[in-house]
Amino acid sequence: MTRKKAIQITAYHWGVMILTLASMINVALIMAHVGNWHVEMKIAAGLTFVFAVDYSIRLIVAKSKKTFLIHAAFDLLGIIPMHPGFVIFRLAHLVRIVRYYHLFWHLGVAGKWTKKLSPLRV
Repeated sequence: MTRKKAIQITAYHWGVMILTLASMINVALIMAHVGNWHVEMKIAAGLTFVFAVDYSIRLIVAKSKKTFLIHAAFDLLGIIPMHPGFVIFRLAHLVRIVRYYHLFWHLGVAGKWTKKLSPLRV
């Protein structure tokens, strides 16, 4: 993989993480009845649209549609329901990003955590 491609993939995943966190904050505001409900619902609809487009593009370019549908099941659950409570399924996408791309390692915090958690620590 070229360096440019790696940077693009990393930027994409950072964008997804930021949008997911924004979605979670928006849902918390809706559920807590903080702010203008109509604006928050428009933001929720916009974020849901972005996630639906992302899901559709990833499905179209997937080499194996069956494998994609299995691995992205929680992503679909985060898009289909209109109730804001289902946004929690978008967190599964974050978990997959962290596990697959070893995000904590790239941030430089994995070494600190593994030293603290290691049973062979000296």
